[in-house]
Amino acid sequence: MKKILIPTDFSDNATNAALYGLSLFGKEECDVILLNTFNIPYTGHDVIVTNNDKVQDDSKVHFDKLINKINGELEGNNFRITAEFHVGNLETVINGIVEDKQIDQVIMGTQGASGLKKVLIGSSTASVVGSVSTNLLAVPENSVYSIPNKIVLAINDYNDLNEEILAPLVSLAQHFDAEIMLYHVTDILDDKVPENLDVIYKYFSKVKHSVHSAFSDDAAFAIEEFAINESANLLAVLRYQKGFFAKLFHKSLTKQMIYHAKLPMLVLNN
Repeated sequence: MKKILIPTDFSDNATNAALYGLSLFGKEECDVILLNTFNIPYTGHDVIVTNNDKVQDDSKVHFDKLINKINGELEGNNFRITAEFHVGNLETVINGIVEDKQIDQVIMGTQGASGLKKVLIGSSTASVVGSVSTNLLAVPENSVYSIPNKIVLAINDYNDLNEEILAPLVSLAQHFDAEIMLYHVTDILDDKVPENLDVIYKYFSKVKHSVHSAFSDDAAFAIEEFAINESANLLAVLRYQKGFFAKLFHKSLTKQMIYHAKLPMLVLNN
C-alpha cells in the first residue's frame, strides 16, 4: 500500500497542495499522513521559549478541519488519513518519518511560485527537496488541478534513466492515459544520443511517449518554455542528475521567465 506524507501549516496554499496531490495519487489504496511541525525558538540567552501545548491543541483543531475538507472534496478516493504533530525542524522531521515509515510520496506546496526557476527558491520546500529520500510533488501556489494528459520529463543525460526510478511516473501516466514527453536539454553542443536509445524507449513502452531535445545554456527557461508550449500539466525531474538539479534551482539564476507558469513538479528520487 502506498504511503503519502503531506506536511502542512494549514495555509490555503498547503491545503491546495494536499487536495491537488491526493487528486493525483489518491485513486489507489494508500495511507495518508498529515504532518504539522513546530520548531521551538530560542532567545539570545539560550532560554527556550515555547507554548508547545497550545500549539499542539491548535494543530489538532486545524487537522480536524483539514481532514473534513479533504474527505468532503475528494469523495470516492481510496485513502485513509491520519495526522501527526511533531516538535522540531521541518526537514529533519520529514526525513525521519520518510525513513521510519517508508514513505513513497511527499506532497508540499510552494509559495510565490511564478516560473520554474522560482518554484522552489526561498520556500521551506527548497531544503526538503534536496534531502528527502523519496519522491516529492511540489505544487505551486494557486495551482488548479487538472487531469494530467501531458507530462514533461526533463533530463540532461539519457544514462540517468532506469526502469526503477521511472516506475512511479509510468504508473501515473498509465492511470491517466497521459503522454510522457521526454525532454533532453543540454548545454553541450556535441552531446551524443546514446547507442542504447532503444532500451530507453522500452521504459516507456506501456504509455504514450515522445522524445524531444534542445541545446540551451539556460535549462530552466528552456524546460518551462517547452512545457508551456506543449500545454503540459506536470513537470518531472530526476533528483540525482549530476549537477543538473542543483543548477536548475540554484539561487544565482537571475533571468526572469517570459511565462509565469503554475506548473506542479514531481521530483523523482533514485
